[in-house]
Amino acid sequence: MSGREKTAVEHMILGREESQADTSPATLMKITVDTGEVDGGQVVVINTPDWFSSKLSTEEIQQKIQICIRLFSNGPHTFLLVIPKKLFSEEERQIVKKMEMILEERYREKVMVLFTVTDEQQKQNIQDHDLQALVKKCGNQSHVLNISETGNKSQVSELLKSIEKTQSNYKAGFSENNQRKSSEESFEIIEKT
Repeated sequence: MSGREKTAVEHMILGREESQADTSPATLMKITVDTGEVDGGQVVVINTPDWFSSKLSTEEIQQKIQICIRLFSNGPHTFLLVIPKKLFSEEERQIVKKMEMILEERYREKVMVLFTVTDEQQKQNIQDHDLQALVKKCGNQSHVLNISETGNKSQVSELLKSIEKTQSNYKAGFSENNQRKSSEESFEIIEKT
């Protein structure tokens, strides 16, 4: 769940070179917005801080989640919960449990668990019990992305199809209270060009 993994996914989706990424610790703790054209459609990626970092309190995490919800409350959207499938440590298990508590049930239908792998063997081993329980709580919506194949555009196309399927599965958007424009909020956003 590192910021670098999420940034790698963002750049892969938008077809950008990894060397263009600012992965400094200060940047990884901020909400960033980036847009691009993918498969003939406009895609907006909102990259959040490492929500489950020990540097953020539960209250700070909840505030940042609410900011993200307001940022994309006007259109189709899916939360991608990026989980690297390396060694799934006890600390990461606790992070997943914390995520389940913080992410309200009404938003879970909009969450797709995105496992990032670096080889085919990892791709075949996404059977960890805790991870599968999380996927089940998110409507059995998951996808696997091999981030070592950055030039493989078919992977991104498959991911977008999975996202479209997720979007068609959930009910109509957020309540009117969440339809306020993000400009009403005062928070830092880095807009990438």
